Amino acid sequence: MITVDNITPIGTILKTHGVKGELTMTTSIPEVIEPGVCIVMDVDGIFVPFFIASTRSKSVGSILITIDGYDTDDAVRYLTGKQVYMPDDRLRELIPESEDEDDDNVYLDDLNGMTLIDEEGRKVGVVTGYDDSTANVVLAVECDPTDNGAKVIYVPFAADLFMDIDYTNRTLQLEIPEGLLEL
Repeated sequence: MITVDNITPIGTILKTHGVKGELTMTTSIPEVIEPGVCIVMDVDGIFVPFFIASTRSKSVGSILITIDGYDTDDAVRYLTGKQVYMPDDRLRELIPESEDEDDDNVYLDDLNGMTLIDEEGRKVGVVTGYDDSTANVVLAVECDPTDNGAKVIYVPFAADLFMDIDYTNRTLQLEIPEGLLEL
């Protein structure tokens, strides 16, 4: 029997994607989500195992998955918003203990509340959310009225603009596209 004592949270199902049963999932360890892997979700108070049928990258911090036996949007809709777990024993097999704890993965949910700074180290504002509904992820950034005017701007969050992240000081440094702050 699967219990909360022998599973570890690894992500969240955000929403359905398309009409063929794909789900958008955020995860801190996308490298372990692959076809054949067992994930677990709480369905009506019972931890239920599901097996991954396919995966593909979506954006930084999220992937698209399908689950064996589910091939329509309607069949998987009830899984949206659910926490995804993996059995501890399987997780230990997939992630050796010798692996470095400081990975290079950045997860969108972790960015909320971080201070965004530009390539020169100047404060732009505070990340208040993101939109990953398209191929291009954008961060919603509430600007400080004294620095950039009281407004919300949308900053692209792409690998080629990413510079640094400091989890301790809660800062994210991105190269800001020219002219974006003047809009």
